[in-house]
Amino acid sequence: MSAIFFTGAPATGKTTIISQLVQQGAVLLPRHTTRSPRPNDLEGEYRYLPRKKILEDFLIRGYLEERINTLQFAGELYATPNDWVSDTLINREELRVASSPSLEVARCLMQCLPRHALWIHLFSPVDERERRLTARGISPRELHYRLTAGEKGIHGSLVEASRNIDTSKFSVNDVTQYILQLAGKQLEKGGL
Repeated sequence: MSAIFFTGAPATGKTTIISQLVQQGAVLLPRHTTRSPRPNDLEGEYRYLPRKKILEDFLIRGYLEERINTLQFAGELYATPNDWVSDTLINREELRVASSPSLEVARCLMQCLPRHALWIHLFSPVDERERRLTARGISPRELHYRLTAGEKGIHGSLVEASRNIDTSKFSVNDVTQYILQLAGKQLEKGGL
């Protein structure tokens, strides 16, 4: 197993779980975005680029996204570099992890890397997600948007994902341990 990709609605625990995996030695695959850095962004989770640069790269097929509308979320652009499916990724010993590619990209990754990747879809009941988002101190408007935005099916389980995990039923440590077991990685002092 070379990589694990996570999808899920906002506040299902993607960043928290990935942070735990990185603490255990996993390496982040950065996505490109036009938004500004946030305090809870993980170091290396994103490359912050101007809108013009992302659109130029999209036009020359530099991203896995095939449709321009899949780049857009909450008024910003998010793009998945083509090098995620390169030989460089496949031949790595360390576990690579990435947060929240679109469902389109997750499907593409699983087609390109069927023996090297695991797609984990995280979900939680809306009341649990609302509690988590409210604790972040976001505005009521953004709260509403994050609770209702997303692709069809992203709020519950997905048949095509490698695994679906309801993060409201387990602790972060339990989910992290389970993911490492799925990836065939053993926890060792100092990392994977």
